[in-house]
Amino acid sequence: MNLIAKKSALVLAGLLIAGGVQAATPGFYVGGGLGYADLNTNNPYKHTTIEDADSSSMRSSNTNFGYRLFTGWNYNQYVGLEFGYANYGSAENKFSMTNGFITDDQSYAFMGNLDSKINHDLSAISLVGKAYYPIGDSGFNVYALAGVARVNNSASYTTSATGAYVTENDLYVANGSTHKSSTTHDIRPVYGLGVSYDINQSFSADLEWSHLQGKGNTGNIDLDKAIKAVPSANLFTLSAVYSFGN
Repeated sequence: MNLIAKKSALVLAGLLIAGGVQAATPGFYVGGGLGYADLNTNNPYKHTTIEDADSSSMRSSNTNFGYRLFTGWNYNQYVGLEFGYANYGSAENKFSMTNGFITDDQSYAFMGNLDSKINHDLSAISLVGKAYYPIGDSGFNVYALAGVARVNNSASYTTSATGAYVTENDLYVANGSTHKSSTTHDIRPVYGLGVSYDINQSFSADLEWSHLQGKGNTGNIDLDKAIKAVPSANLFTLSAVYSFGN
């Protein structure tokens, strides 16, 4: 993330030197950006208690490549409306235990060998309003955005177990693997901040952070519920924008 931020700052500095001072251009525009995505998922086994295990491990991977494509209309130098698509990449949480006993603070218990993997793959289309504040005649603008997004969360889990599950009312033997997948669509809020630089009347660049607010608990020990939860996500991008003008 620090490396991306440093490179982005250098690019914007280069644009400032190369371009003339221009005002933000009202009218229709299109653009695309690349950057860094961070999905806020939790390992379902993070808050469990593991006892008498020969070995156990827990691994999480939540950060990866992200990108966005967008089009919009700036009514003037201060107000705009933008429609976009964002891909946040995927997150993966793994857990494994050999010859152990695991419990949570509710009614879940397992004794034996267990391997588990859960994945979330997140994307969204959004409609946001943007408010700009031009910084004098420098060509720079700071802006805020807020709106709604229709998310697409494709999630799945795979478990392989040899042992016995104990619940509040039952005990049953496990010997095999289970795989389930789920696709969840939901409307969620999205908001963010950014800074843009107008290279000339047609081209600009922006550095943006946006946050997609999730829903549900991705760390639920009930994996059927965990894969239906929508993770929150942050996206940091450096984008190129072409304006068609009025």
